[in-house]
Amino acid sequence: MVTVNHVAQKAGVSVGTVSNVLNNNPSVSAETSGKVLDAIKTLGYQVKARRRPYQDPGIRTGAIGFLCVGLSMEALQLPFFVRFISCLESQLASRNLHMILAQVPDRSVLPEHLRPHRLDGGFVIGCPGANILPALRRLNTVGVFGRPLPGFDWVTTDASEHGRLAGDYLLGRGHRCLAFLNPDRGHLSFIDYGKSFQETVAANGVEASMLVAQQEYDRHCMWTQQRYREVVEELLQGYLSLPVEERPTGMYVANDEITLVVYQLLAKHGVRVGIDIEIISNDNEQTFLSTLTPQPATIEPDYEEIARRAVEKVLYRIKHPDAPSGAKLLISPRLINPNPCEIS
Repeated sequence: MVTVNHVAQKAGVSVGTVSNVLNNNPSVSAETSGKVLDAIKTLGYQVKARRRPYQDPGIRTGAIGFLCVGLSMEALQLPFFVRFISCLESQLASRNLHMILAQVPDRSVLPEHLRPHRLDGGFVIGCPGANILPALRRLNTVGVFGRPLPGFDWVTTDASEHGRLAGDYLLGRGHRCLAFLNPDRGHLSFIDYGKSFQETVAANGVEASMLVAQQEYDRHCMWTQQRYREVVEELLQGYLSLPVEERPTGMYVANDEITLVVYQLLAKHGVRVGIDIEIISNDNEQTFLSTLTPQPATIEPDYEEIARRAVEKVLYRIKHPDAPSGAKLLISPRLINPNPCEIS
């Protein structure tokens, strides 16, 4: 059966862009709309007929925005976004609602087509400026992932649980010389991963080496694999400078894209992952992990549960716009261990 994911892949766009074309979102260019419509025709994708309008209080348009504030278009193509947006769309569709995906490059202004008279509610991810916050409140917005906004409900993965799971995993595998690698010093989730990991192993009498970049980077810049490579190579120098018998045998890496770079750089220096060192990562992004041998264990956010709870939060805010807000809901992740390796 042809799905919206097939259409997105054929047209070379995101799932959210296909959704916007199907919902006649005016923010999509004519050229992009043409590519999507051509893909729909070529693949024979059948657009489902809409059910009757949603009848719950506060629902007028049936449209819920997904606002990417201050993020580049490149960010929207990351595997994380594709998976999470797909989960959100499924949750909304089950309630006869649809999603409008929108990039908001100006962090201080909410475009007219994203105002409350066009949308019933919204999700926000990114770095909104102070000037845009009142408009986001009027839009009944709920934050997802990223940095929590004061006074907004927020749904995200439990970053501390990521670190605990990683620590328990490596300790359970018998490692007693451990490290955490993070090339993005200012990333809030990465900070929480490292802190929890360090505390977990310390409670078991193990001191972890913290390989963390010294410089903070502009939160609005898009990380690339080349940028990761430069910082990671610098961080690994400390590891590589140690005598072989003193090097950590277990390493926790901040996310799967960084893990891909770590594998490449370790191989360059003759360090064998799965023999000389075992790695555990974050996110279970197979775009990066499927090319690695052995494939590492990774800790996956529960995207479906985060999407479900975020939709519930938005619907509650729509029905109760004056209710107290500011709650942060943390969803437990899960360990994915496809191919346990043996360390010599």
